[in-house]
Amino acid sequence: MEFISSIQIIIAVMVIIALVIQQVMISKGMLVEVEYSKSRRFGMSLCLAAIPIVPGIITGFHALVIGGVVLGIISYHRNTWHKIKPQ
Repeated sequence: MEFISSIQIIIAVMVIIALVIQQVMISKGMLVEVEYSKSRRFGMSLCLAAIPIVPGIITGFHALVIGGVVLGIISYHRNTWHKIKPQ
């Protein structure tokens, strides 16, 4: 019985590659630190939390719903974000 499928491994590798690219861009100054207003942070955290919440409600997998709520709360309380430096 296989616990981790090849698709999950591919997704995990893609996430790791994206995080490494993000750190390289931050160190080279291509990403700058910004602070968003409360309303903008609320909108972003709502969209981010909806990603696991909606499938969790549809499938009845309550851990996804709880994880989505926690993800939304954590992302709302984060004050500094990075965005691509304007040219």
